[in-house]
Amino acid sequence: DGVRARLIGAFQQGNHNDENSVVVHEIESIYAPLRQQVNESVSKQEQLVENIRRANQQFQNEKQGNASSEMREEILKNLARAYDAFQELLNNLKEGTTFYSDLTPLLLKFQNKASDFVFARKTEKEDLMKDIQRGIVGGNPSQPTKPPVYPPSTASSYPPVVAPPYPQQPLAPSTSGQPPATAPDGSALPYPTAYMQPFFPMPPGYNPYNPFFNMSEFIKWGFTEKHYSIVCLVAPP
Repeated sequence: DGVRARLIGAFQQGNHNDENSVVVHEIESIYAPLRQQVNESVSKQEQLVENIRRANQQFQNEKQGNASSEMREEILKNLARAYDAFQELLNNLKEGTTFYSDLTPLLLKFQNKASDFVFARKTEKEDLMKDIQRGIVGGNPSQPTKPPVYPPSTASSYPPVVAPPYPQQPLAPSTSGQPPATAPDGSALPYPTAYMQPFFPMPPGYNPYNPFFNMSEFIKWGFTEKHYSIVCLVAPP
């Protein structure tokens, strides 16, 4: 718009027959400073490119003929390898952390189950040991509940089996001619005797030589597993 206004003003001020010369003159007066700035910028850029080319050539010459450049290249390679190793270790660490984070609750749950199972078995063992000790050492275990009395049948005509008393072994006479040892008050010293197993009445029809008489049949008559264990110690089936 400014160029057109100047051209219109130039035609109105004078009688110009040559329109081309007027246009060229006005355009030259307008764009001459801009053309000069462009030429100066191009000249500076060419000079800058030449300086960069010379500096790069000098750098390449120094790089090829200097021992420090080889050391620099080796250091750069070592840094690259170290970075790759660091990235690999970092990825492995993240993967391991995720794995053990997921494994920890599973192990804790399994540990709790194992601890509960061990505690239950330990408690059961202690209870059984106490029952056996009371039955063996005490010598007076609790009597089981009497089983119901049924009329005798033809299939079971055997009388209940009663364990015979353990016979007392007679003391062997002394062959040395010396009197037996006595206590200070004149009474004979006690000698160890055979331990008498506690006796429990057997259910009707029980036969110790019957291999088919198992614990379920024993419990059916009103006894417990503790009594079955003691009976098995006295008269194994």
